[in-house]
Amino acid sequence: MYVPLDFSMSKSRHKIQQPDEKSSQCISGLRSVANVSISLAPYEAFTANEPTNSPAATITSSAQLPVATASSSRAKRNYTNSIYYPDWACNIRPPTELPVANLTHIYYSFVGLNKDGSIYLTEPETAGKTGSTYLSSKKCLTALRNMRDRYKPELKLLVSVGGGSGSANFTTVASDYNRRARFAQELKDLLDQYSFDGVDVDWETPATKQEGDYYLQLLRTLRSTFPAGHYTLTAAYTGAEWALRAIDVPECISNVDQFNIMAYDYYGPWNGTSGYHGQLYSSTMNGDSGSNAVSYCLKNSTVPAGKLVLGIPLYAQGFPGVNGPDMTWSHSAMSPGGIQIQYNDLGIGSSGTEVYYDAELVGASIYNESDNIWYTFDNVQSVYAKTSFVTSLDLGGVYFWQGTGDLLGSRLSLINFAARALGVAS
Repeated sequence: MYVPLDFSMSKSRHKIQQPDEKSSQCISGLRSVANVSISLAPYEAFTANEPTNSPAATITSSAQLPVATASSSRAKRNYTNSIYYPDWACNIRPPTELPVANLTHIYYSFVGLNKDGSIYLTEPETAGKTGSTYLSSKKCLTALRNMRDRYKPELKLLVSVGGGSGSANFTTVASDYNRRARFAQELKDLLDQYSFDGVDVDWETPATKQEGDYYLQLLRTLRSTFPAGHYTLTAAYTGAEWALRAIDVPECISNVDQFNIMAYDYYGPWNGTSGYHGQLYSSTMNGDSGSNAVSYCLKNSTVPAGKLVLGIPLYAQGFPGVNGPDMTWSHSAMSPGGIQIQYNDLGIGSSGTEVYYDAELVGASIYNESDNIWYTFDNVQSVYAKTSFVTSLDLGGVYFWQGTGDLLGSRLSLINFAARALGVAS
Protein backbone atom coordinates (compact mmCIF):
# COMPACT_ATOMS: atom_id res chain seq x y z
CA MET A 1 0.00 0.00 0.00
CA TYR A 2 1.53 3.28 -1.11
CA VAL A 3 0.51 6.18 1.12
CA PRO A 4 1.66 9.76 0.33
CA LEU A 5 2.54 11.84 3.38
CA ASP A 6 3.21 15.55 3.63
CA PHE A 7 6.17 15.91 5.98
CA SER A 8 6.21 19.62 6.42
CA MET A 9 6.16 20.73 10.04
CA SER A 10 2.41 21.27 9.79
CA LYS A 11 -0.03 18.47 10.51
CA SER A 12 -0.09 15.56 8.09
CA ARG A 13 -3.12 15.37 5.86
CA HIS A 14 -2.90 11.61 5.55
CA LYS A 15 -3.43 8.68 7.83
CA ILE A 16 -0.88 6.09 8.84
CA GLN A 17 -2.22 2.87 7.44
CA GLN A 18 -2.74 -0.36 9.34
CA PRO A 19 -0.77 -3.31 7.92
CA ASP A 20 -2.84 -5.65 5.81
CA GLU A 21 -3.30 -9.42 6.10
CA LYS A 22 0.13 -10.18 4.62
CA SER A 23 1.96 -8.20 7.31
CA SER A 24 -0.29 -9.68 9.99
CA GLN A 25 0.64 -13.18 8.84
CA CYS A 26 4.33 -12.31 9.11
CA ILE A 27 3.81 -11.00 12.63
CA SER A 28 1.77 -14.04 13.57
CA GLY A 29 4.57 -16.32 12.43
CA LEU A 30 7.04 -14.50 14.62
CA ARG A 31 4.55 -14.53 17.49
CA SER A 32 4.53 -18.31 17.44
CA VAL A 33 8.32 -18.41 17.41
CA ALA A 34 8.78 -16.03 20.33
CA ASN A 35 5.61 -17.02 22.22
CA VAL A 36 4.50 -13.42 22.79
CA SER A 37 1.29 -11.57 22.08
CA ILE A 38 0.91 -8.45 19.98
CA SER A 39 -1.94 -6.09 20.64
CA LEU A 40 -3.29 -3.07 18.83
CA ALA A 41 -3.19 0.29 20.57
CA PRO A 42 -3.99 3.75 19.24
CA TYR A 43 -1.06 5.83 18.03
CA GLU A 44 -2.24 8.62 20.37
CA ALA A 45 -1.72 6.32 23.37
CA PHE A 46 1.99 6.47 22.60
CA THR A 47 2.18 10.20 21.87
CA ALA A 48 -0.34 11.58 24.39
CA ASN A 49 2.26 12.56 26.97
CA GLU A 50 4.94 13.69 24.55
CA PRO A 51 6.24 17.25 24.76
CA THR A 52 5.37 19.53 21.85
CA ASN A 53 8.92 19.37 20.50
CA SER A 54 8.74 15.58 20.23
CA PRO A 55 9.10 14.04 16.74
CA ALA A 56 5.76 12.39 17.42
CA ALA A 57 4.15 15.83 17.26
CA THR A 58 4.70 15.92 13.50
CA ILE A 59 2.23 13.09 12.93
CA THR A 60 -1.40 13.11 13.94
CA SER A 61 -3.72 10.28 13.06
CA SER A 62 -6.42 8.14 14.60
CA ALA A 63 -5.20 5.08 12.67
CA GLN A 64 -3.87 2.10 14.58
CA LEU A 65 -0.52 0.38 14.28
CA PRO A 66 0.67 -2.93 15.77
CA VAL A 67 2.22 -2.04 19.12
CA ALA A 68 2.65 -3.79 22.41
CA THR A 69 0.81 -2.27 25.37
CA ALA A 70 2.87 -0.73 28.13
CA SER A 71 2.16 -3.59 30.51
CA SER A 72 3.31 -6.22 28.02
CA SER A 73 6.28 -4.49 26.45
CA ARG A 74 8.11 -1.56 27.93
CA ALA A 75 8.12 -3.01 31.43
CA LYS A 76 9.91 -6.15 30.25
CA ARG A 77 13.48 -4.91 29.86
CA ASN A 78 15.84 -2.00 29.50
CA TYR A 79 15.98 -1.62 25.75
CA THR A 80 19.00 -0.68 23.69
CA ASN A 81 19.04 2.46 21.55
CA SER A 82 22.51 2.77 20.08
CA ILE A 83 24.48 4.22 17.18
CA TYR A 84 27.56 3.42 15.15
CA TYR A 85 29.84 6.44 15.05
CA PRO A 86 32.30 6.26 12.14
CA ASP A 87 35.80 7.63 12.50
CA TRP A 88 35.36 9.86 9.45
CA ALA A 89 32.54 11.70 11.22
CA CYS A 90 34.59 12.85 14.20
CA ASN A 91 35.37 16.18 12.54
CA ILE A 92 31.93 16.60 11.01
CA ARG A 93 29.85 15.98 14.14
CA PRO A 94 32.12 15.74 17.21
CA PRO A 95 31.12 13.58 20.19
CA THR A 96 29.78 16.58 22.10
CA GLU A 97 27.03 16.97 19.46
CA LEU A 98 25.70 13.42 19.82
CA PRO A 99 22.33 12.84 21.58
CA VAL A 100 23.98 11.07 24.50
CA ALA A 101 20.94 11.38 26.78
CA ASN A 102 18.93 9.17 24.39
CA LEU A 103 21.61 6.53 23.78
CA THR A 104 22.67 3.37 25.58
CA HIS A 105 25.67 2.40 23.41
CA ILE A 106 28.03 4.15 20.97
CA TYR A 107 30.13 2.05 18.61
CA TYR A 108 33.29 3.78 17.41
CA SER A 109 33.82 2.36 13.93
CA PHE A 110 36.04 1.09 12.66
CA VAL A 111 39.24 -0.33 14.08
CA GLY A 112 41.38 -1.97 11.41
CA LEU A 113 42.65 -5.55 11.45
CA ASN A 114 45.94 -6.81 9.99
CA LYS A 115 46.61 -10.37 8.81
CA ASP A 116 48.87 -11.08 11.81
CA GLY A 117 46.10 -10.22 14.26
CA SER A 118 47.39 -6.76 15.13
CA ILE A 119 44.98 -3.84 15.03
CA TYR A 120 45.30 -0.22 13.96
CA LEU A 121 43.37 3.03 14.12
CA THR A 122 42.46 4.76 10.89
CA GLU A 123 42.67 8.54 10.83
CA PRO A 124 39.44 10.54 10.42
CA GLU A 125 38.99 12.94 7.57
CA THR A 126 39.94 16.50 8.42
CA ALA A 127 36.72 18.00 7.02
CA GLY A 128 38.63 21.24 6.53
CA LYS A 129 39.78 21.41 10.14
CA THR A 130 43.41 21.56 11.17
CA GLY A 131 45.52 22.15 14.24
CA SER A 132 43.82 22.05 17.63
CA THR A 133 40.36 21.69 16.08
CA TYR A 134 41.24 18.45 14.30
CA LEU A 135 40.27 15.27 16.11
CA SER A 136 42.63 12.40 15.34
CA SER A 137 41.34 8.90 16.04
CA LYS A 138 43.06 8.93 19.44
CA LYS A 139 41.63 12.33 20.30
CA CYS A 140 38.19 11.15 19.19
CA LEU A 141 38.36 8.12 21.49
CA THR A 142 39.42 10.39 24.33
CA ALA A 143 36.61 12.83 23.55
CA LEU A 144 34.05 10.02 23.61
CA ARG A 145 35.32 8.83 26.97
CA ASN A 146 35.29 12.33 28.43
CA MET A 147 31.76 12.93 27.16
CA ARG A 148 30.53 9.69 28.72
CA ASP A 149 32.23 10.35 32.05
CA ARG A 150 30.82 13.87 32.26
CA TYR A 151 27.29 13.46 30.94
CA LYS A 152 26.23 9.79 31.17
CA PRO A 153 28.56 7.37 33.02
CA GLU A 154 26.26 4.41 32.31
CA LEU A 155 26.66 4.87 28.53
CA LYS A 156 28.53 1.94 26.96
CA LEU A 157 31.39 2.80 24.60
CA LEU A 158 32.63 0.08 22.25
CA VAL A 159 35.09 -0.15 19.39
CA SER A 160 33.81 -1.94 16.30
CA VAL A 161 36.30 -3.92 14.23
CA GLY A 162 36.01 -4.61 10.52
CA GLY A 163 33.08 -3.21 8.57
CA GLY A 164 32.12 -3.56 4.94
CA SER A 165 35.53 -2.52 3.61
CA GLY A 166 37.62 -3.75 6.52
CA SER A 167 36.76 -7.44 6.83
CA ALA A 168 39.22 -8.97 4.34
CA ASN A 169 41.63 -10.24 7.02
CA PHE A 170 39.11 -11.81 9.37
CA THR A 171 39.38 -15.31 7.89
CA THR A 172 43.18 -15.33 8.17
CA VAL A 173 43.11 -14.13 11.78
CA ALA A 174 40.16 -16.20 12.96
CA SER A 175 41.56 -19.45 11.56
CA ASP A 176 44.75 -19.34 13.68
CA TYR A 177 44.99 -19.59 17.48
CA ASN A 178 48.00 -17.28 17.86
CA ARG A 179 46.56 -14.62 15.58
CA ARG A 180 43.22 -14.75 17.42
CA ALA A 181 45.03 -14.39 20.73
CA ARG A 182 47.02 -11.39 19.53
CA PHE A 183 43.88 -9.78 18.13
CA ALA A 184 42.05 -10.17 21.43
CA GLN A 185 44.94 -8.93 23.54
CA GLU A 186 45.55 -5.83 21.42
CA LEU A 187 41.86 -4.98 21.59
CA LYS A 188 41.95 -5.37 25.37
CA ASP A 189 44.96 -3.06 25.55
CA LEU A 190 43.09 -0.48 23.45
CA LEU A 191 39.97 -0.68 25.60
CA ASP A 192 41.92 -0.39 28.83
CA GLN A 193 43.93 2.55 27.48
CA TYR A 194 40.82 4.59 26.70
CA SER A 195 38.52 3.14 29.39
CA PHE A 196 36.08 1.77 26.83
CA ASP A 197 33.49 -0.83 27.75
CA GLY A 198 33.66 -3.41 25.00
CA VAL A 199 34.21 -4.73 21.49
CA ASP A 200 31.94 -5.22 18.50
CA VAL A 201 32.86 -7.68 15.74
CA ASP A 202 31.62 -6.57 12.33
CA TRP A 203 32.80 -9.33 10.01
CA GLU A 204 31.04 -8.86 6.66
CA THR A 205 30.42 -11.69 6.11
CA PRO A 206 31.42 -15.36 6.63
CA ALA A 207 30.49 -16.97 3.32
CA THR A 208 31.05 -20.68 4.02
CA LYS A 209 30.52 -23.14 6.85
CA GLN A 210 34.30 -23.20 7.35
CA GLU A 211 34.40 -19.44 7.78
CA GLY A 212 31.40 -19.76 10.07
CA ASP A 213 33.42 -22.14 12.26
CA TYR A 214 36.28 -19.62 12.34
CA TYR A 215 33.80 -16.94 13.28
CA LEU A 216 32.61 -18.94 16.27
CA GLN A 217 36.20 -19.64 17.38
CA LEU A 218 36.93 -15.93 17.20
CA LEU A 219 33.90 -15.05 19.32
CA ARG A 220 34.89 -17.68 21.90
CA THR A 221 38.40 -16.24 22.12
CA LEU A 222 37.03 -12.75 22.57
CA ARG A 223 34.51 -13.87 25.19
CA SER A 224 37.33 -15.47 27.16
CA THR A 225 39.36 -12.25 26.95
CA PHE A 226 36.36 -10.03 27.65
CA PRO A 227 34.33 -11.86 30.32
CA ALA A 228 30.66 -11.04 30.65
CA GLY A 229 29.95 -8.61 33.42
CA HIS A 230 33.31 -6.90 33.01
CA TYR A 231 33.21 -6.08 29.29
CA THR A 232 30.50 -5.89 26.64
CA LEU A 233 30.95 -8.09 23.58
CA THR A 234 28.66 -7.67 20.58
CA ALA A 235 28.56 -8.77 16.96
CA ALA A 236 27.06 -7.05 13.93
CA TYR A 237 25.87 -9.50 11.30
CA THR A 238 24.15 -9.40 7.92
CA GLY A 239 20.40 -9.83 8.41
CA ALA A 240 19.77 -12.27 5.58
CA GLU A 241 19.20 -16.02 5.67
CA TRP A 242 21.99 -16.75 3.16
CA ALA A 243 24.46 -15.18 5.61
CA LEU A 244 22.96 -16.62 8.79
CA ARG A 245 23.11 -20.16 7.35
CA ALA A 246 26.92 -19.96 7.37
CA ILE A 247 27.14 -19.76 11.18
CA ASP A 248 25.91 -21.68 14.19
CA VAL A 249 23.46 -19.00 15.27
CA PRO A 250 22.68 -20.28 18.80
CA GLU A 251 26.34 -20.90 19.66
CA CYS A 252 27.51 -17.58 18.26
CA ILE A 253 24.82 -15.65 20.09
CA SER A 254 25.59 -17.47 23.33
CA ASN A 255 29.08 -15.94 23.24
CA VAL A 256 27.98 -12.31 22.87
CA ASP A 257 25.91 -9.87 24.89
CA GLN A 258 24.11 -8.50 21.85
CA PHE A 259 23.69 -9.68 18.26
CA ASN A 260 23.15 -6.66 16.03
CA ILE A 261 21.12 -7.62 12.97
CA MET A 262 21.97 -5.47 9.95
CA ALA A 263 18.39 -5.22 8.70
CA TYR A 264 19.12 -3.00 5.72
CA ASP A 265 20.70 -3.04 2.25
CA TYR A 266 18.13 -5.60 1.18
CA TYR A 267 18.00 -3.61 -2.07
CA GLY A 268 20.83 -1.72 -3.74
CA PRO A 269 23.05 -1.71 -6.83
CA TRP A 270 23.37 -5.50 -6.55
CA ASN A 271 19.63 -5.99 -7.23
CA GLY A 272 17.93 -5.82 -10.58
CA THR A 273 14.81 -4.20 -9.18
CA SER A 274 14.02 -1.40 -6.74
CA GLY A 275 12.71 -1.98 -3.24
CA TYR A 276 12.73 -0.80 0.36
CA HIS A 277 16.27 -1.43 1.49
CA GLY A 278 15.39 -1.49 5.20
CA GLN A 279 12.09 -3.33 4.87
CA LEU A 280 10.73 -5.01 7.99
CA TYR A 281 8.57 -7.39 5.96
CA SER A 282 9.02 -8.96 2.55
CA SER A 283 6.43 -9.26 -0.19
CA THR A 284 7.47 -12.92 -0.51
CA MET A 285 7.42 -15.48 2.29
CA ASN A 286 11.17 -16.18 2.22
CA GLY A 287 12.39 -12.81 1.01
CA ASP A 288 15.08 -10.93 2.92
CA SER A 289 13.71 -8.61 5.59
CA GLY A 290 14.25 -7.64 9.19
CA SER A 291 11.41 -9.83 10.45
CA ASN A 292 12.63 -12.87 8.52
CA ALA A 293 16.15 -12.45 9.94
CA VAL A 294 14.74 -12.28 13.47
CA SER A 295 12.54 -15.29 12.78
CA TYR A 296 15.52 -17.29 11.54
CA CYS A 297 17.47 -16.52 14.72
CA LEU A 298 14.54 -17.39 16.97
CA LYS A 299 13.87 -20.75 15.31
CA ASN A 300 16.11 -22.23 17.99
CA SER A 301 14.42 -21.87 21.37
CA THR A 302 17.78 -21.45 23.12
CA VAL A 303 18.35 -18.05 21.49
CA PRO A 304 17.33 -15.29 23.92
CA ALA A 305 15.19 -12.74 22.10
CA GLY A 306 16.67 -10.06 24.32
CA LYS A 307 20.08 -10.44 22.67
CA LEU A 308 18.75 -9.56 19.21
CA VAL A 309 19.05 -5.88 18.28
CA LEU A 310 17.38 -4.63 15.10
CA GLY A 311 19.45 -2.37 12.85
CA ILE A 312 17.86 0.71 11.27
CA PRO A 313 19.55 2.70 8.48
CA LEU A 314 20.00 6.45 8.63
CA TYR A 315 20.61 6.68 4.91
CA ALA A 316 18.68 6.18 1.68
CA GLN A 317 19.39 3.91 -1.26
CA GLY A 318 18.62 5.52 -4.60
CA PHE A 319 17.37 3.83 -7.78
CA PRO A 320 17.65 5.80 -11.05
CA GLY A 321 15.00 5.68 -13.75
CA VAL A 322 12.13 4.45 -11.56
CA ASN A 323 9.55 6.07 -9.31
CA GLY A 324 8.59 3.21 -7.00
CA PRO A 325 9.33 -0.34 -5.77
CA ASP A 326 9.50 -3.54 -7.81
CA MET A 327 10.70 -1.74 -10.94
CA THR A 328 13.75 -2.38 -13.13
CA TRP A 329 16.04 0.57 -12.58
CA SER A 330 18.50 2.11 -15.04
CA HIS A 331 21.82 0.26 -14.74
CA SER A 332 23.57 2.78 -16.97
CA ALA A 333 22.78 5.58 -14.50
CA MET A 334 23.89 3.66 -11.39
CA SER A 335 27.46 3.99 -10.16
CA PRO A 336 29.19 0.77 -8.98
CA GLY A 337 28.90 1.87 -5.36
CA GLY A 338 25.25 2.74 -5.69
CA ILE A 339 23.46 5.97 -4.81
CA GLN A 340 23.33 6.64 -1.09
CA ILE A 341 22.22 9.80 0.71
CA GLN A 342 22.09 10.36 4.44
CA TYR A 343 18.68 10.80 6.02
CA ASN A 344 19.51 14.37 7.01
CA ASP A 345 20.34 15.28 3.39
CA LEU A 346 17.02 14.14 1.92
CA GLY A 347 15.18 17.39 2.59
CA ILE A 348 12.56 15.69 4.75
CA GLY A 349 10.49 18.36 6.46
CA SER A 350 10.97 20.83 3.62
CA SER A 351 7.87 22.39 2.20
CA GLY A 352 6.67 20.45 -0.81
CA THR A 353 8.64 17.29 -0.06
CA GLU A 354 6.22 14.41 -0.45
CA VAL A 355 7.10 11.24 1.45
CA TYR A 356 5.45 7.92 0.70
CA TYR A 357 5.04 5.31 3.41
CA ASP A 358 4.43 1.62 2.74
CA ALA A 359 2.71 0.19 5.82
CA GLU A 360 2.74 -3.38 4.48
CA LEU A 361 6.50 -3.73 4.07
CA VAL A 362 7.40 -0.87 6.45
CA GLY A 363 9.48 1.57 4.44
CA ALA A 364 9.43 5.19 3.29
CA SER A 365 10.44 6.77 0.00
CA ILE A 366 10.59 9.95 -2.02
CA TYR A 367 10.81 10.44 -5.77
CA ASN A 368 13.13 13.13 -7.08
CA GLU A 369 11.49 14.03 -10.36
CA SER A 370 14.28 16.34 -11.53
CA ASP A 371 16.90 13.58 -11.17
CA ASN A 372 14.47 10.74 -11.94
CA ILE A 373 15.66 8.83 -8.85
CA TRP A 374 13.53 6.95 -6.31
CA TYR A 375 14.99 6.95 -2.78
CA THR A 376 14.03 4.47 -0.07
CA PHE A 377 14.78 5.01 3.62
CA ASP A 378 13.35 4.93 7.15
CA ASN A 379 11.24 7.69 8.68
CA VAL A 380 9.32 8.18 11.92
CA GLN A 381 6.47 5.90 10.78
CA SER A 382 8.78 3.01 9.96
CA VAL A 383 10.77 3.52 13.17
CA TYR A 384 7.51 3.50 15.11
CA ALA A 385 6.57 0.20 13.45
CA LYS A 386 10.02 -1.26 14.07
CA THR A 387 10.19 -0.28 17.73
CA SER A 388 6.69 -1.71 18.17
CA PHE A 389 7.94 -4.92 16.56
CA VAL A 390 10.90 -4.95 18.96
CA THR A 391 8.82 -4.47 22.09
CA SER A 392 6.16 -6.95 20.95
CA LEU A 393 8.77 -9.70 20.61
CA ASP A 394 10.77 -8.41 23.58
CA LEU A 395 13.93 -8.08 21.50
CA GLY A 396 16.93 -6.21 22.86
CA GLY A 397 16.30 -2.89 21.13
CA VAL A 398 17.52 -1.05 18.04
CA TYR A 399 20.68 0.49 16.69
CA PHE A 400 21.30 2.98 13.88
CA TRP A 401 23.93 3.06 11.15
CA GLN A 402 25.22 5.65 11.37
CA GLY A 403 24.45 8.21 14.07
CA THR A 404 25.58 11.38 12.31
CA GLY A 405 23.09 10.85 9.47
CA ASP A 406 20.14 11.75 11.69
CA LEU A 407 18.19 15.01 11.83
CA LEU A 408 19.50 15.69 15.32
CA GLY A 409 17.82 18.62 16.99
CA SER A 410 14.74 18.15 14.81
CA ARG A 411 11.33 16.74 15.63
CA LEU A 412 12.06 14.25 12.85
CA SER A 413 15.11 12.77 14.60
CA LEU A 414 14.81 8.98 14.32
CA ILE A 415 17.25 8.34 17.17
CA ASN A 416 15.28 10.48 19.59
CA PHE A 417 11.97 9.07 18.35
CA ALA A 418 13.18 5.51 18.98
CA ALA A 419 14.43 6.50 22.42
CA ARG A 420 10.96 7.68 23.39
CA ALA A 421 9.31 4.60 21.91
CA LEU A 422 11.62 2.30 23.87
CA GLY A 423 11.57 4.26 27.09
CA VAL A 424 15.27 5.14 26.81
CA ALA A 425 14.93 8.93 26.62
CA SER A 426 16.18 10.75 29.69
